[in-house]
Amino acid sequence: MTHKLFISYKRRTPLGRTAEQLAEYLESLGHDVFIDVETEGGAEWNKAIYNTILESDVLLVLMEPTTPESIWVRREVDFAHGCGVTVLPVRLSEFDAQEVLDAFDLARTNYRDYISRDDNSAERQAFLSSIDACAESTKENRIDRLEKLETQIKSEERVVATPDPHRYSYEIMARDQTPYTVGATACKLHVAAGNFTDLKHDIDVYVNSENDYMQMARFFEPRRVSAILRKLGTHIEFRRLKEDTVQNELSLKVDHMGGRPLPSGTVVSTIAGHPNSKLIQRHKARYIFHVVSTKARETGGIQAITSSDRISEFVINCLEEVQIVNDSEGVVMPGNSPYYESIDAQREHYDAINSILFPLFGTGHGGLKSDQVIEPMIDGLQAYFHHNHTYNTVTDIYLSVYFEEDVQMIKNHLDNMSQLRLLATSD
Repeated sequence: MTHKLFISYKRRTPLGRTAEQLAEYLESLGHDVFIDVETEGGAEWNKAIYNTILESDVLLVLMEPTTPESIWVRREVDFAHGCGVTVLPVRLSEFDAQEVLDAFDLARTNYRDYISRDDNSAERQAFLSSIDACAESTKENRIDRLEKLETQIKSEERVVATPDPHRYSYEIMARDQTPYTVGATACKLHVAAGNFTDLKHDIDVYVNSENDYMQMARFFEPRRVSAILRKLGTHIEFRRLKEDTVQNELSLKVDHMGGRPLPSGTVVSTIAGHPNSKLIQRHKARYIFHVVSTKARETGGIQAITSSDRISEFVINCLEEVQIVNDSEGVVMPGNSPYYESIDAQREHYDAINSILFPLFGTGHGGLKSDQVIEPMIDGLQAYFHHNHTYNTVTDIYLSVYFEEDVQMIKNHLDNMSQLRLLATSD
């Protein structure tokens, strides 16, 4: 098979000749290879570069220890990520490539060593097979993006629910049909309608559905809970980003836990952001629980975990994390965090967690419908309360539901569940 290939490398270095040699070899096999040999380019040339990447099947990035210093290589790799073109890292010499891979968000991607015409046939064939596999991955990414675009177009025709944290509220019932309580307060489940950022209600914990590398979504990715929480937790002054607090603290804690990737269902609790962030100042959030509910593919992209048992497990694990945070009196960050001392100083004033907001697991990248995930989520909720009600401090559990038709669909399901008793509505 022949493919359209783009070779990205650090320009104005001896790598130029290496890149040309690789391009010549791949062209001799019938591939259509683009290599940027220009040292300067205006707006039209830059546009041509991006258009070429967009049309490519694979972007090969030539790696040496200083490659991340190149702004253009970073731009090209980021653009390839953004448009679904699979990136194949090619190591040019013997060195530990992990730091370079991390710099390009390729931590889980297998790299290949540089090959030439003189390398043995087995090495050449392995290299060329990797190109074929990456091209196939790009094809799958494009199909996936078209399907998501169709879904997005349809979703834009749907009505976003009016923000209301208590559109429908239910008591959570034990098997003997008496409500679970914390002290004299009944434990309740709320359907939180609309965009969760517009809910005018204090919620202690926001649950974030995250990948196994705990790499949060970029700020500009639309309607991604991960991107929204990351942005709301930042420190911004005069419209400039000063600190990417949530991602920084998440990375610190994951490293403290032993590194990536994390097993499915793992919950990592962090502070909700910088003390002056919108998430803390405006929304009064205290913590974010990041739960591994998607897996990074080696060829790029992520795959959601959508089995009913796992969805129930995500709910249970998040509620068990509440107990862990309570037991630590709110000290969720390791000692090397810049916020550790201030958090530790507040231990004697710690108030137990009593509210948590869940997304509908699997309805984003997983492609599941709301009515497919609500039952396993309620099953997980019920299982947790049945086994842990003695230690539970949570009195208010929120389900974030964005579209009006999903709000009504979920209400219909909840109304028919014996574990729940409808209390009141805002209608």
